[in-house]
Amino acid sequence: MGKSINLDDGFVLESTIRAKASGRSLVQKIEYDVTFGRIAIDNPNLSYAFIQEALLVKDDLEGGELTPYVRKMKRSLGS
Repeated sequence: MGKSINLDDGFVLESTIRAKASGRSLVQKIEYDVTFGRIAIDNPNLSYAFIQEALLVKDDLEGGELTPYVRKMKRSLGS
């Protein structure tokens, strides 16, 4: 469900510039930033780099760009 909201012109301009630099649309950039912010607020112990990498992996997974790991050798019970 879409909803119209009013945003500060300066915020929109800055977000538009950052969106172009990251290869996202304005809406995608704002959604990404909100997702990032929610993760950071809910997990203050996580670093910026960790959250960024986790979101990149999530995008790759959703885009079908990852393959599942398959163990090549059986693991012995003693190790």
